[in-house]
Amino acid sequence: MRWLLWLSCLYLLGGCSSAQPNLGSMTQSPINDKDTLMTQITNPHLERSARVLATSDLSLTQEPAFVPAQALGAQEALGFYNETWQIHVALYAFENQNQHQAAQQSLKQQLPSQGVYSSFGSNGPILFVAYAPNDGSTGDPIRAKHQVAKLATLFAGEE
Repeated sequence: MRWLLWLSCLYLLGGCSSAQPNLGSMTQSPINDKDTLMTQITNPHLERSARVLATSDLSLTQEPAFVPAQALGAQEALGFYNETWQIHVALYAFENQNQHQAAQQSLKQQLPSQGVYSSFGSNGPILFVAYAPNDGSTGDPIRAKHQVAKLATLFAGEE
């Protein structure tokens, strides 16, 4: 099963135009300074995960993580938003993967209780969470769910 996920990631990443991720699709609000985005990250695992998300065909804008890192016991967090599909994404860096389960439960309690599709992923010290409305507010709830799943697939498999 893991090899199938890995092949899917390779297929998705193979569509990129260069070996280096294009951070052009990822901007930092409000100043659109991509270098600042990457220099603010101190955790190398979090930086790698952010660069992988940058390979997505979705335009992601940096925003604060929807739950602060300290509230979950994480060392650091990054948040992103896609306006088209109203997708919120957060990456949390922990000391180790053993802390993910409690953080995930806390995050689930803090997400809207109805009308959203959410996805969680754990990869080494990084916890991925994304959610989007599935109530039709984006026009196509199935497509919004698909976009969240695509982001989760990009995140998976780099342990």
